[in-house]
Amino acid sequence: MNLLKKSLYVLLIVTIAIFMLTTISKAKTVEITTETLNLRKEASTESNIVAQISIGDECEVIGEDGDWYKVKYKDYTGYISKEYTKLISTEEENIASEENKEEENVDTNNQNSTENVDKKDENNENSTTTQNNTIISKEGKIAKKTDVKIVPLISSSNIATLEKNTQATVISEINGWVNIQTDTISGWIRKDNITIQESSNNDDNKENNSNKNQTDTDQKTNEDENNENTVSTFEEKTMYAKDYINIRKEPNTSSDKVMVVSTNTALKVIGEEGDWYKVSTSVGEAYVSKDVVSDKKVTITNRGDVDRYEENNDNQVETTSTSSSNKENNTSNAINTSEIVSYAKKFLGVPYVYGGASSSGFDCSGFTMYVYNHFGISMRHGAQAQAKLGTAIKTDKSSKASLLNNLKAGDLVFFLDYETMDEIGHCGIYIGEGNFIHASSGSGYCVKINSLLPGEYYNTRYCAARRIV
Repeated sequence: MNLLKKSLYVLLIVTIAIFMLTTISKAKTVEITTETLNLRKEASTESNIVAQISIGDECEVIGEDGDWYKVKYKDYTGYISKEYTKLISTEEENIASEENKEEENVDTNNQNSTENVDKKDENNENSTTTQNNTIISKEGKIAKKTDVKIVPLISSSNIATLEKNTQATVISEINGWVNIQTDTISGWIRKDNITIQESSNNDDNKENNSNKNQTDTDQKTNEDENNENTVSTFEEKTMYAKDYINIRKEPNTSSDKVMVVSTNTALKVIGEEGDWYKVSTSVGEAYVSKDVVSDKKVTITNRGDVDRYEENNDNQVETTSTSSSNKENNTSNAINTSEIVSYAKKFLGVPYVYGGASSSGFDCSGFTMYVYNHFGISMRHGAQAQAKLGTAIKTDKSSKASLLNNLKAGDLVFFLDYETMDEIGHCGIYIGEGNFIHASSGSGYCVKINSLLPGEYYNTRYCAARRIV
């Protein structure tokens, strides 16, 4: 009898083991379907907010609790409401040893096939790809409109979108992904979305000489055409530096600085290339960004440490002779705050770029600086510096009525640093109804609109507001 019991016990153990080996595990991935979704510490709307997730972001589901998913998002773990998500993939894996062996065999075959193709490509193209698939400083062009990822994974967050024919430098390659860098961003894209421009190392002297002669001829033709176009289409003009600005050797922010000129320095503009002017200087031709020069000289008015650009014309003497109080009222009334909001909204979706202050990419204070500069108001690049401008607006952030009644569209709003929570680390522009627009370095990595009302994530960090106009 004891032997029978032992046999049944062993049979039960074996059955359980077989069941566990053949169990199919499912890993779910969900996509956020609302503009901004709170990631909470517990499965309750009363729980603390851990982070905010934007529409289109993806999360890995690691558990469920009623109407909530427990998810992993970047470095955060918390709960999100199922109501605002959709299931986008279910990955099934059979853990049985025989199937694993089959998959390993398939992977091995595919890997060998890929390696063979890579070797053919290397032989045909005289590629300088190293054994670990690393490519150093290869120039290329984006083959089609494509998203740039933070890490080389389809499920990772987008940090920008590049248009077709955008110039980019390939830094490295891994598993069908390439790490690229442009003037404004650095990230990962699929290798088949970029065309790498590689020079041939053919040893045939005749062919090399023929190619060189043809290149020289083409360059000379292009130079002649460019010179002809410059003479016929561009009219030389004088522009003025808005502040202390950099003059660069080439039309990009990575180029070496030729010189630095002060506010109101006259610059002779002899051409243009995209967002840059070509200027004639004492050390030769150079380039300056269009954003930092103006066709008028700068006149500084004492108004909360804010610089204002005014046209230097015959009326200037009359303007400066008026009282400072009247002048302040006139300039303030000249700017419609609704126009500031409308202009700021034009940049929704522009990618977040650390240190950026142009329409191709902004950081938070670069965005506010760029918007106000459009309306003739100059301010420094930096949230803490901007928090000293204008007039302080007193609000009680725990009161919705206080925020709605005291803040006005166009006000600058400031937030504590999300890591230390002990000093100003972020800023934006209030647009009304409890919302503000800002260049977000968190969810979305772009210019977007969020709420600062009680119960929302940014309300916990909101700390000050300043009125500029």
